[in-house]
Amino acid sequence: MSVIKLSCQFLRNNMRNYKFYLLVITVTVAIFYNFLALAYNPSVASLADTYMYAQIAAVLCMNILFLVVIFFMWHSNHFFFKQREKETGLYMLMGVPTSKIGKVFAVESVVLGLLAFAIGLPLGILTSKLFFMLLAKAMVIEVVLPFAIPVAAIRDLVLVFASLFLIMGFYNYRAVCKSRLIDLIQGAKREQQVPKLKYMRGIIGILLIAVGYFLSLKGQGLGINLMSVAIIVLWFVCIGTYFFFGSFLSIVLSRLIAHKKLIYKGERLISLSNTLFRLQNNYKNLAMTTILCAATVTAFTTSLAVKTYADHNLLIEVPYSLNYLGRELKTKKQVQQIIQSSPHQILGQVETEFLLLDKQGHIMDLNELDDVAVQKVIADKNYGYMITSVGQIQKILECIDYPQKDKLLKQLACESGEMTLMLSPGIIGSTISSIGEVRTIQGKSYKIKNESKVPFIGNIGPLSNTFGYVLNDVDYMKVKGEQQGIINNGINISDQEECLPLLTQLVGTVPGGESNLNNYMGHYLYKYKLVGSFYFLGLIISIVFMLATFSTLYFKVLSDAFSDRQQYTMLKKIGMTEQEILKSIYMQIGIAFVLPAVVGACHAFMANQVFEKFVKGNYLMDYLTALGLFIALMIVYYIGMSKKYFRLIFD
Repeated sequence: MSVIKLSCQFLRNNMRNYKFYLLVITVTVAIFYNFLALAYNPSVASLADTYMYAQIAAVLCMNILFLVVIFFMWHSNHFFFKQREKETGLYMLMGVPTSKIGKVFAVESVVLGLLAFAIGLPLGILTSKLFFMLLAKAMVIEVVLPFAIPVAAIRDLVLVFASLFLIMGFYNYRAVCKSRLIDLIQGAKREQQVPKLKYMRGIIGILLIAVGYFLSLKGQGLGINLMSVAIIVLWFVCIGTYFFFGSFLSIVLSRLIAHKKLIYKGERLISLSNTLFRLQNNYKNLAMTTILCAATVTAFTTSLAVKTYADHNLLIEVPYSLNYLGRELKTKKQVQQIIQSSPHQILGQVETEFLLLDKQGHIMDLNELDDVAVQKVIADKNYGYMITSVGQIQKILECIDYPQKDKLLKQLACESGEMTLMLSPGIIGSTISSIGEVRTIQGKSYKIKNESKVPFIGNIGPLSNTFGYVLNDVDYMKVKGEQQGIINNGINISDQEECLPLLTQLVGTVPGGESNLNNYMGHYLYKYKLVGSFYFLGLIISIVFMLATFSTLYFKVLSDAFSDRQQYTMLKKIGMTEQEILKSIYMQIGIAFVLPAVVGACHAFMANQVFEKFVKGNYLMDYLTALGLFIALMIVYYIGMSKKYFRLIFD
């Protein structure tokens, strides 16, 4: 029989074990095609500004997806090969050349990949239109990319997955050719031994995780850059997780088994013993599952947090329906007349004052300048910071009915010689913290007590990227002296979503034109394209991580089921009921599910702490939402895998 026919026969015989692998690769191919279709859609060129952020996010997601699929294929291929060691040894014992066996296994893996590709590509093409519609909705864009089947997308898809399938086939061929007959025959009969208790590695693992957690909470307070903190925490936690499952967990389980009163109850002895004896071979799988659990919850939390950030940041970037800078009474009257003659009504307005500091910390003298000249000064960007008072901020919060007014005012409250650093509204995140630093204003030192985003002037011209200082009212008046401040005029109107015609009229009235007119319909919706694209594509990546997590658990459960079949059959013969066996199985698999999920959830919580420090926000509810959904899916999957384990043992 030819190699191809043998490969197809083996594929049919083993299809039961290949189903999950086929499903994951099929879904991955479909998702990868959608990313490529977005990048190569012929209409993207004409909508470059609209879909620019989506393309950037798609490229990042494709790279993450590529790494995940490599891990999944390597892990599953290793499992399949280990399960067929005895079968391979028998073929070699019968005199079949290893080169032919290797070719059969290589062709089988390639054919399986091609089957997944043949299903995944049409699925990706069929779902691409839905993918574009959901992406446009997430980005608040009315223009949806038209349906198209880019040849370049199919070309790249074929190149990527054909390369992976061929590499995996070659790996199988080499693995068979380098195998020894005696190792393959005895592969299924290797005795499991209690792992050696490595106390030092176990302690180091716990210490690495603890230090990683500490740095995620206090790293910035130690003067370490947040980006450096994130990298250090990632390495410490990943290495610590491997040491935890490879050494510390075996120490804990061995202590539990030695506790007779605790262990000799029900089916605990069998479940815990099986877990301990297999830990030497399974600790890498448990550690990887833990890291994938953490990645899944973190990716989902971050996606939700990005959406929450966009919603909460609305009043930071655009506190009013529209606002402009200007002190002249004539301009203010003209603006009022234009609004009153429009279909809109003025719902509220507020005037607030701030000063500009030069880069040496001195107040810039703008007393003799008119509004047009002030706009030129702002455009030149020869200033360092803005400066205002708590009282000015309070006027704004009352005007816009800020939902967290009391909390923010408490945060801004400071004693003489203290101040709050007001982050620029346009900044998404920052890797550094200025809390505790001392700055000089008009020759006097002020300590930064806190830093926060504050509804103030929003995204208005060059000042949108400028940080500010918030002093208490007494210190502000002392610093101001005889200087005249710049006036920010904030106006809230009715039907602000339909104010584009009004804005067109106001551009020619306010000094500085469009750069001096911040509005709801402009900057915020533009930023939402960025946020929406990463929010939607981040959810897609969360699903990919979830599938990778399920795959590691799936192959571990299958491996344990094949190994435990003889053991549980013997226990049944000596009197153990099927109900007792099922309880033992639920406990054994529960350990494999609960430990990675709990440790992974802790890792994800600390990752969320780093993210919160980066974006200067609180996203605990997003984390709890992501964790709750993850746990719900894990429970359903746990019940299903426990029943599958039972069927595999007694079928």
